[in-house]
Amino acid sequence: MLFNLLPTVRTQTGFAFCALLAVLCLVIISYIPNGELIGTHRLSKPSPNFVPHQITHEVTLVSPRYDSIRIGDLLHYHIHSKLTDTGGEFYQATLSSRHHPKASTAGHFVDHTNGTYSAYFYAGWSGQATLSIVRVFTREAVTFLKDVMWNAEDRVVWQGFFYVEGTNTSTKQSKTALCTLRSHGNWSGMCVYPHLKALGSTVFLCEKLPGINCNSLYATKSDGALIEKKMTELAIGKEKLFDKNRDYRHQIHVENSTITISGTFRAAAGKAKLLRCLPDEKLPPSHGYWIEDHWISLICSITDWTSLGKLSSCLRNKNLILLGDSTTRQWFVLIHRLLLSPFNRGKNEKNFTWRRYHRSLNATILFTSPPQLVGSLVVFTDEVNYEVDVLDGLNDSYCNYIILISPWAHYTQWVRSNYVQRTQLLRKALLRMRKKCPDVKIVLKGSHARDHESFSSVLYSSDFFLKEIDEINRDAFSGIGVWYLPIWAMNMAYPTENSIHMPLPVILEELRMFFSYVCDENSEQ
Repeated sequence: MLFNLLPTVRTQTGFAFCALLAVLCLVIISYIPNGELIGTHRLSKPSPNFVPHQITHEVTLVSPRYDSIRIGDLLHYHIHSKLTDTGGEFYQATLSSRHHPKASTAGHFVDHTNGTYSAYFYAGWSGQATLSIVRVFTREAVTFLKDVMWNAEDRVVWQGFFYVEGTNTSTKQSKTALCTLRSHGNWSGMCVYPHLKALGSTVFLCEKLPGINCNSLYATKSDGALIEKKMTELAIGKEKLFDKNRDYRHQIHVENSTITISGTFRAAAGKAKLLRCLPDEKLPPSHGYWIEDHWISLICSITDWTSLGKLSSCLRNKNLILLGDSTTRQWFVLIHRLLLSPFNRGKNEKNFTWRRYHRSLNATILFTSPPQLVGSLVVFTDEVNYEVDVLDGLNDSYCNYIILISPWAHYTQWVRSNYVQRTQLLRKALLRMRKKCPDVKIVLKGSHARDHESFSSVLYSSDFFLKEIDEINRDAFSGIGVWYLPIWAMNMAYPTENSIHMPLPVILEELRMFFSYVCDENSEQ
């Protein structure tokens, strides 16, 4: 067997009687009707077994004063954790209003590495707003994720599907073998699939089955059961750190959590005179805020190019190349709706490469995903393409390309060093593309927080990993004329539970920013 999969984790013993009495007392003290905090939209009702924490954090508003908050102000909160004097915890926070208007923004955190943190929020609307802060991971959990989990091999395992030689073409039989990614070890007797330009020293490899030709691999599918076992194995002794009823996603008590913002929207607009969007621009503490279903960016001046006329003029005589995953596929579908050309999937069209040519615009739109995808679908090897291969294969002498890269959602289970190497190789491919087409417009789409419905998903698709991958990507592609499209705050602030596939209004606002980057006639490299 290729992988050493240990038995599932030991069950936990029940709480002692004295702990139960403490629970009852704390529940009485901290009870809130309906199990919700007024004005929040991020947390669900506590479990019946939830043990409320003692007051573990102090939250104070540093500036402005509570009685003088005006629209357009940048709110600065100070958070003091009583659980650590070295920092290292992982937080998420929102400031929101449910109505009059429905509005929200996400907090930007600064860790002062001494147990205190600063959190910044932009007051973008007038009326009441409620602050909600969640300590997602303790310092111990972050250290475990960073030092143990991120360096552990075989956190992602696939079933590889191989055709059996000699079977009839119309009724081909297949067998499956376990596959994984490795960067060192003895691979003799294995089916090895290297790609130096895309993966470097990392290789995709599978068990060699008797009588099976390695070249007959035709599809892969991640093995959820084996991944679950691996997560359980790695987390032995650390379960409480990732348990929603214990240390994971602890709601911070905030005195005076509801504030009143005065002023008018026109006054705020006068304060926020933004410049046009440029590559490598410095990001402000707050990236923006939602008013109803519209995202107001504070990064740069956004022009709306999503109307039929303006979008058509932008894409005319262009090749739009979308390199990403199923979140990028959402873009592909919505772009066609905006062009009044709804996407209808062909009978023989698979899931991970779609191409459409729009004759009236002389424009091609391509979406394609890379190999080694993780999820519930079977991925055929002939429908996926490494980004470096796509980029190296672009040879139109007119260089009329617009390129999006979005590598993040499927890489939380990679060993960190392997992912960093992959990202550096993608940077080299972009530099080769830039050499062919000096003025090509390239955009990097950031990551966003997602849903975690099981204990193991908190580990293998951790929001901490997703945020770190966002930073790795931004660092890797800086300095080469790439626009960075940050969507973490936009997705975090939207008033619904985070999921891997966010609702249509979020996708539309992502596209508004993207097209403003690449369509603005005054945009520069």
